[in-house]
Parts: sequence; C-alpha cells; structure tokens
Amino acid sequence: MLDFGYINDSLYFFVDPNYKYLKPSKIYSYPCKTGDFYFSDFGGCEIENVDTTITVQAGEFKCIKYRFYATNSQGVGFEDYHYCSPGVGLIKIEKYENSYSQQEVFIKNMKQN
Repeated sequence: MLDFGYINDSLYFFVDPNYKYLKPSKIYSYPCKTGDFYFSDFGGCEIENVDTTITVQAGEFKCIKYRFYATNSQGVGFEDYHYCSPGVGLIKIEKYENSYSQQEVFIKNMKQN
C-alpha cells in the first residue's frame, strides 16, 4: 500500500509500514531554488526553474519546473518535466522516452471565484 505525505513541506510517498526496511521516498522537494538537485526513486531530479509560467485549459499557473531523469547501461532512459504550482499542486507532466514525447495535463478545469 502506498501513502503520500509531507516531511518539511516536501512531498513523499510511503510504502506499507510492514516493509520496515524501506524508507520514505521524496517526490517533490519544497521549498527549493533553481539548480537544486536530489535523488528520488524515479532517478535524479534537478530544479530547472522556480518561476515557470504554464498555461492550460484551466488558466495560467506559476510553477516550479522539476526535471527527473535516468539512463540505464544500454542508454535507454527517460526525461520527465513536472510542473507544480505551490498551493495548487501538479499542473502538467512532459515525458520524453527515447525521442518519444507525451504530455499530461492534470488540472483541466477549475472554478474561478
């Protein structure tokens, strides 16, 4: 069973506590600054920008741009860009695997007050 939670404002996922040898894994580091780097279960992660503006159907969001990447010994790998808006959440993911790209938009529609 996976569960998500925060440690010092960074988002982590936790594995079932019965697996006592597995530690929490950081997903999104926050607060952060451009150039910060850390390892996650997804590979290396670099903060590319803390002030990226993303426009989706729901509107325009000021986001942190996280770059996750890894390559195996055969040169096969991936590069993902995650755009998270503080106080809102995950807005968009761009995935690149061996020259193939796809995008996922997570916030499609929001009510405006």
